[in-house]
Amino acid sequence: MITRGNIYLPDLSEIALLRRRLGITQRDLAKALGVTQSYIAKVEKGVISPSYDRVREIFNYLLSVEKGVMSNDKGLDIPLKEIQVTKLVCIGPKDKVIDAVELMWKHGFSQLPVKEGDRFIGSISESTILGKIARAGRARDIYLAPVEEHMDEPFPIVSEDTPVRTVLPLFEYTAAVLTSRRGRVVGIVTKADIINHLKNI
Repeated sequence: MITRGNIYLPDLSEIALLRRRLGITQRDLAKALGVTQSYIAKVEKGVISPSYDRVREIFNYLLSVEKGVMSNDKGLDIPLKEIQVTKLVCIGPKDKVIDAVELMWKHGFSQLPVKEGDRFIGSISESTILGKIARAGRARDIYLAPVEEHMDEPFPIVSEDTPVRTVLPLFEYTAAVLTSRRGRVVGIVTKADIINHLKNI
């Protein structure tokens, strides 16, 4: 532990541990502090002994990043309705896959719900389409086939008042969730929406 007066700082050996835990590279840390990556590497290895003020600067930066990461946890408690996209773009089961591709490209989406009448009966995504093409060996056959032949399971439907934290486990198995209000689907939240939201907290 490094001290000056009544101020205490962790040991230098903890710099690398904290840096790695926060996912910060030596290069990122060096850039933030205006020093070289080589300098950070030498400090972490104990090759050089930085001044007290430099150590404080390093730890203050790392702790500020840690505080920011922890504040992101609060963003997990907001309801989905605050980040949902309410302009829902769907594709029909009888439409061709190429129509779905063009819709995704036009609106900047990576996936679409498949809707028949008032029912959401499936979903289709860029990754699924690419996988089908890779296995078939011909893009044309996939593109001209109806969506219903290549669609995945429908996206889960959850209340728009559900906290982000609650639905996170779902995204291990799905690319998006549909949001509902009083039993009616009103929007969609994708993995990209979640990641972008947490980035800006």
